[in-house]
Amino acid sequence: MPFPRRQMITGVLATLATAASGGRSPAQVADRPFLLYHQAELDTAYDQQAWAPNQSAIVARYAAESAQVRRLLPPRTEHYGPSAAETLDIFAPSVTGRLPIHVFIHGGAWRGLSKDDASAPAPTFVELGAIYIALNFANLPAVRLPDMVEQCRAALRWIAANAALRFEPLW
Repeated sequence: MPFPRRQMITGVLATLATAASGGRSPAQVADRPFLLYHQAELDTAYDQQAWAPNQSAIVARYAAESAQVRRLLPPRTEHYGPSAAETLDIFAPSVTGRLPIHVFIHGGAWRGLSKDDASAPAPTFVELGAIYIALNFANLPAVRLPDMVEQCRAALRWIAANAALRFEPLW
């Protein structure tokens, strides 16, 4: 009797699909798209307001403190890519030489905030003789998550290629 290759391949694929879905049926997978979470539970998990009800006040404080830092310690803004969002702010001390560089990639649940909201920590680094760089990139839904990651990678490549000073650890 010939070996039923097609039947075996179909069986293996079905077994792999069942294993990948945690043993759940297609209806269960549609109802609970990730692990055992319903879509509403996933949406809540990514909603910052659910975890920090005072999120608006916190973000407003970030913005206010960052705006004050930008007035007192104006950064040099550079473009690292072709889109308007692909910029970074460089806060540097007046000393020269081999300085450490700290790159800050802001949060914002992939949908909000920018480099302008991430300027507040800059004086801490600059006062200690380090360069502080705040990255900017496009947020969802203007781009997809892989595009955001690629923009951050491009920024890091730009920094490495354009750093006039050697990278050194802060310690």
